[in-house]
Amino acid sequence: MLHHCAGEIYQLSESIKISDRTSESIWVAMKYILSSETNLLIDRHLTQLILCTVYGVCKVFNQPLKFQEIITK
Repeated sequence: MLHHCAGEIYQLSESIKISDRTSESIWVAMKYILSSETNLLIDRHLTQLILCTVYGVCKVFNQPLKFQEIITK
């Protein structure tokens, strides 16, 4: 599962031109979710959590990104 998440985050980061620093923070957040907040996986698809994490981390780093931009990439 970690390998799949890493690949998805890498591909998404490349396609929407996210900085390495932001991409690394997305990865750290996803590792935390998968290890400590497993209840977030209930009734959700892993890709949904990845997309939401990308959106949230980009917002925190003041790299405004519309959710629609993430989905279309």
